Amino acid sequence: MRLALAILLSLTGVAFAEDATVQAQPSCWLNGKSFSPGATIRAGDSVMICSQTFAWEKTTSDAAGCLLRGDLFGINVVAIEQDRATKNKCQPDGTWVTIEPGK
Repeated sequence: MRLALAILLSLTGVAFAEDATVQAQPSCWLNGKSFSPGATIRAGDSVMICSQTFAWEKTTSDAAGCLLRGDLFGINVVAIEQDRATKNKCQPDGTWVTIEPGK
């Protein structure tokens, strides 16, 4: 049955994809996370942007968010630490600011 199907498909011009390889998408990398061109994130002492050549460059733009323990949080998001007493708020420059409990 398979042979007949293969013959029929070859006669109709349908090709089999024997070796479908997936090409890796180029990205900018930071702490094991990939970012697309145009993404902004705090790295070191400044906000960086992923360039069209997949390299990090300094920018005056706001960060897209803040990294904390490998996760990306949006601007103004409040992250509660495991002790439940410490709350940190993500700032537009990609840094965290500790806020008082209850605020």
